Amino acid sequence: LILYQAFFSFEDGLPIRKIIRNQSASYHGMATLFKNRQLSYNIEGLASRYRVGEIYLKENIFRKDRYYDAIATYVHEYCHTFGGDSSESFSRGLTYAMEILMKNSNLIEQYKKRWEVLYPD
Repeated sequence: LILYQAFFSFEDGLPIRKIIRNQSASYHGMATLFKNRQLSYNIEGLASRYRVGEIYLKENIFRKDRYYDAIATYVHEYCHTFGGDSSESFSRGLTYAMEILMKNSNLIEQYKKRWEVLYPD
């Protein structure tokens, strides 16, 4: 998350990370949100409307060959700080967040190597 220091607010620390063990769940990730009483804005001018309290990722993502799925799902869920799935602010936030990943592809590949050591299958 070092890539996102000026993009996401980390004032309350990182969200609690949990695993979805229900393999029949149709989603790969989920987030619990808490409404922010006072809005803060990131470097792109997006308001942090919610604090992400927990991020859940599906258990089967934690495999060597699922790194990109895991990182994309985690970032998607974290982008809910800007709004719900169908909101413009969420969509803009997700677009900017993906741009940050793409601009830092060398670092993402370094993290991928570490992932593959942690989850060899």
